[in-house]
Amino acid sequence: MVEAVPSQPDALQEQLGLLAGEETLLGSFLRAVSHDLRSPLLTLSLAMELLGDLPTDERGQVAREAITHGLQDMERMLDAISGVSRARRRILSEVPMPLAAIADGVRLSGDAALAAVPLALDASAAVEAFRALGSDAEVRLDSQPGFVVASTALPEALASIEGSSAAALLGDLHTYAGTPAVALAAAEVVLARQGGWLRCEGAQVRMWLPVLGRSRE
Repeated sequence: MVEAVPSQPDALQEQLGLLAGEETLLGSFLRAVSHDLRSPLLTLSLAMELLGDLPTDERGQVAREAITHGLQDMERMLDAISGVSRARRRILSEVPMPLAAIADGVRLSGDAALAAVPLALDASAAVEAFRALGSDAEVRLDSQPGFVVASTALPEALASIEGSSAAALLGDLHTYAGTPAVALAAAEVVLARQGGWLRCEGAQVRMWLPVLGRSRE
């Protein structure tokens, strides 16, 4: 007997179900990595503190410093993974607010009127990312149909990132953990949950922020 070919809506629903399952699996993996590895890391850190009270020769001191540096690297990378994991579970505000209401300390330029446009998402993670880029960052506002587009220059250390900041961070934790790339990745995840998106290109980061009343169809 030949099986019936599923209709397009059924096939699409099946694919969406698979994607949802993969998202759940990824979220569980990130939580497990960021949480479960903390315990052995803490044990090693405490052991190093105890060893620090014991006398040692020059070679032993070099070994201690190398181990301490490695532990600090591990903690930095785990913090980065935790930042992305928390962004996936972050509780979002449902109160529409313009950027001007939450962007204290962020220099906005471009079309000033766009700062007062109510947004259809919680943009606090985007503002946190802009702040993480430094006080010198100037955020330019432009518009596209249904969106306020906020963009600014990336610092030199992040200028090589192209496309997804989250993919760059998780693909090279040693380089990007402990840098503003963590805040960018968190903002990318939070925006994607709400119909917005973030991309890096040409040493710039751009965020598309949906405005209130935009149709998602």
